[in-house]
This record gives sequence, C-alpha cells and structure tokens, in this order.
Amino acid sequence: MPRARLLAGCLLLVLAVPAAAAPRDNRPVRTAPRPAPTAPTSPAAAPQTAIGLCQCIADRSKRNISCLSSADQCQSTCATAHWSFVPFAPSCPITAR
Repeated sequence: MPRARLLAGCLLLVLAVPAAAAPRDNRPVRTAPRPAPTAPTSPAAAPQTAIGLCQCIADRSKRNISCLSSADQCQSTCATAHWSFVPFAPSCPITAR
C-alpha cells in the first residue's frame, strides 16, 4: 500500500506541474516575395538627370550656378579652368538641363 500511495503521489505531482516549454511550431515562416530582378539599363537608354551642382568661379562678381549631369558638362559650360562641380547635390532638381 505505501508503494501505491507513493506512485499515486508521483503521478499527481507530474500531472500538476505545467509543461516547461511550449511545443515547437514547425510551420515554415512566410516571407514577402522578392521582386524579380530588372534588366540593367544601358547608360545610353537612360535619360541623364541633372543631379550635380556646377558653379563657374572665374567671374567673382556674379553667381553662375547651374544643375548639370557631369563634371565634363560643367567644364564645357563654364569654358574656363575655374569651375566647381558637386555630384549628387541635394539642392538640384532631378531634371535634365
């Protein structure tokens, strides 16, 4: 009889203790689908955008500032050796000149 009580007590103790860990969720995780890669565009096909700030600094009596696409365009616009070009200037609109 003491053995039966001991067994019953252990059984009640095991049933009374909650599970230590929740069952593991084995379902696959759903992620957002990745966008399909786009074909690279050639530089000739894409329109040039004026995103660089060009300043002609030879004539210091006036401000000659424009938004251009490259340093070469800036140099040819200023037509002097004194010019400054800042690529990706946030103050330039994204429009071609």
